[in-house]
Amino acid sequence: MKWEGEALYRFLTQNSLKGTTQFNRKNSFMENKKIYHSIGQVSNFLDLPQSVLRYWETVFKRLTPHKSPGGNRLYSDADVKLIKRIKELLYEKKFTIKGANAQLERDFNESGELVVNEQAETENKNSALLSPSELRQIVNKLKELIAILED
Repeated sequence: MKWEGEALYRFLTQNSLKGTTQFNRKNSFMENKKIYHSIGQVSNFLDLPQSVLRYWETVFKRLTPHKSPGGNRLYSDADVKLIKRIKELLYEKKFTIKGANAQLERDFNESGELVVNEQAETENKNSALLSPSELRQIVNKLKELIAILED
């Protein structure tokens, strides 16, 4: 059977929980067996304004929700997982948009799946730190260079 237009949209959103008490429980959102979620549902679940979700589509190239024939955004569970990661990077870890984009590229594996490895992230962060003795050596070298330049 070929799906077109409104029939496809109705099929994808047929199990909508909007307006029920179950919809308002955030922990039930991902248990929902829907194939796609509306922008309103994702917005409520993640406590983000719809305008932020639409803006993020323009700056994060990996965020590309499907659109219904009427132009409504339809977010898959993978899209929701990506949005949660973007929110974590921007709001909790205080990344810039450019930095978050770079981190997201590292978070995706070869098959295009989002894989967040907290241990690897911590190791990368720790490997970038310098020991106090290394910092002292750098400061001393800089002082030597300043002395040379002042002469």
